[in-house]
Amino acid sequence: MNRETAAPSIKVTPPGPISQKWTDYNMAHAPESIYYHPFVWDKSAPAIGPFCTDPDGNVILDFSSHGAAFPLGYNNPELIDIAQKAASVMPDRQGAEALGVYGDDPEKIVVPTPAHLVNKLAQIAKPIGLDCTFLSNSGSEAVENAMKAAYDHRRNLGFNISFQGAFHGRTMGATTLTRSRKNMRKWYPQIPNHIDLPFCHCEGECKCGWKVYTVKGKGVMTQLEQLLDPDIGLLDPDEVAFIIVEPVRGEGGYNIPAPGFLESVNDTAKKYGIPLICDEVQSGLGRTGKWFALEHFGMKPDYICLGKTLAVGATMAKREMFPQEKSRLGGTWGGGNAVSTAVGYKRLEIIERDNLLENATKMGARFLNGLRELAKLHPHTHDATGLGLMVSIRFDDISLPSKVADEAFKRGLCVFPCGFEGLRFMAPLDVRAREVDMALEILDKAIAAV
Repeated sequence: MNRETAAPSIKVTPPGPISQKWTDYNMAHAPESIYYHPFVWDKSAPAIGPFCTDPDGNVILDFSSHGAAFPLGYNNPELIDIAQKAASVMPDRQGAEALGVYGDDPEKIVVPTPAHLVNKLAQIAKPIGLDCTFLSNSGSEAVENAMKAAYDHRRNLGFNISFQGAFHGRTMGATTLTRSRKNMRKWYPQIPNHIDLPFCHCEGECKCGWKVYTVKGKGVMTQLEQLLDPDIGLLDPDEVAFIIVEPVRGEGGYNIPAPGFLESVNDTAKKYGIPLICDEVQSGLGRTGKWFALEHFGMKPDYICLGKTLAVGATMAKREMFPQEKSRLGGTWGGGNAVSTAVGYKRLEIIERDNLLENATKMGARFLNGLRELAKLHPHTHDATGLGLMVSIRFDDISLPSKVADEAFKRGLCVFPCGFEGLRFMAPLDVRAREVDMALEILDKAIAAV
């Protein structure tokens, strides 16, 4: 497949008979989860960049990037090469008891190792002041380990604060913090002492309740300020273990925070010495045109949670914010995965070398402008927002996002809904102008059809 000439091509409306055969074969012994059943990727068929092929021969333009986990699209030759090298010399998984290395000099990188990945992350996060990383399997585990480290650091009553509409993962602890959809957390036991507050993305005057009028002499305050205020607050700041926030709300709606919202969260956390966790599993490592979305808002968190782009999970902090007791910190050791950490390192290297932060900014602006033009053309669309290549378009009926996504897929474009009213777009960070324009053309037809 030639990326310069590749284009979506539908031979049989998906899911075709062979794709359906594979789905039936899988679901015969697999539970229902988050599969989007019409999308079946044939790994043996041609694929390059954002293009892949299903078992029926349909060529799909994938602007979901597997939930942002494919930041360089399909079949990047450098990633394939490094994965093959890593797999040829190491087991893909190692335990935690031994460090797997390659050669006699860590400065000579032939096959990147977990040690190289944590050093690379320290280099990237140096402007923020975070220099220590614990690797795990996934973004959810990155969140879990940030929570555990914060609890260990504070050793207080363990109150924890997240924000409405948040998605922080599907492991048991992370579901307490997740507030995007009921089906992700109902009936599961919750970590005690949890509080959620509004995530303000209001345009103009705040209407979500984040800002409230309190009492004379205090005036208007944020809910977080009011909660922790030494005179009128309901909670002593010393009782709080951590505050966790997505700099750009992800699965819950791709919402860009209102001016001043994140800054006030950051400042309040710093004022009272409360650990601040930024969940950048989806937004981090180039997606918004900066290494971290929090950089758009001048935040200085105590922990950053990463995943997806890295192919493993990562919890970053200053060394003193992690437990100092041996064996206190642990996980399921995905950070020892030789292939995944090598691929994660190479992805970071390519993003840096090829100026993909700049490309994400440039192509994201092109795509967002196109979405805004579509919003003008179609009466049931009312908004398009984004930072870099983390963009969305919203509809005035909550049934429309899934319908438009299904219609777009029938035309060869794969996108996912987010929140209750939006479609989210996660093109590869090296996406090209012609690919953006093809996506917009298909989306225009899909919206019109619905």
